Amino acid sequence: MAVRKICKQKGCRASPRCDHPWWFDVMHQGKRWRMPVDDFALTRGATEPVTSKQTADRVWEPKFVAEIVAGKDPRLTPSKTEPSAGVTVADLIDRYQTQYVDAEGLRSAETIRGHLKAVKNALGNLPVTVLEKPAEILAFKAAFRPGHTVATVNRVLGVLRAAINWGRFQDPPLLSTTPFHRFGVSNGGS
Repeated sequence: MAVRKICKQKGCRASPRCDHPWWFDVMHQGKRWRMPVDDFALTRGATEPVTSKQTADRVWEPKFVAEIVAGKDPRLTPSKTEPSAGVTVADLIDRYQTQYVDAEGLRSAETIRGHLKAVKNALGNLPVTVLEKPAEILAFKAAFRPGHTVATVNRVLGVLRAAINWGRFQDPPLLSTTPFHRFGVSNGGS
């Protein structure tokens, strides 16, 4: 599996620091799959061309390989359906609880249900897309904080983060992005 630039064979001497696009070059079951990273990423939610090899390698290559392994042709544009149209935060939480928390038989399922109930009471009637931006999550955090320890607030946010990530990787996805990053909720809104 590789992400590379193919301009060196065409005579570019600045490769890999040149402005030419990155390409996927993957072998799977004896078949070679080559495609520009930008062509793949821009049809699947990227907002700008991929200029970093690290982004191509860590974010987009696993999705590219997953489509190949699933038997899909990644060169085809995915059908544009609005899976989250009409879906509320309460719907996401109910699905996450029944299809993941209960189905997996987690040891802390009762605690997770309590955390999900708090989120559902505060944000349940809103469309699920509000979970893609930090504003509503930060408002929930501010409203939930009085009367709870910091650890409790962080545990509830951790469960919400897990539910959002679960929703992002459903077929079809319920969410396209998450406002969480490794240090908490992002302030930039992406």
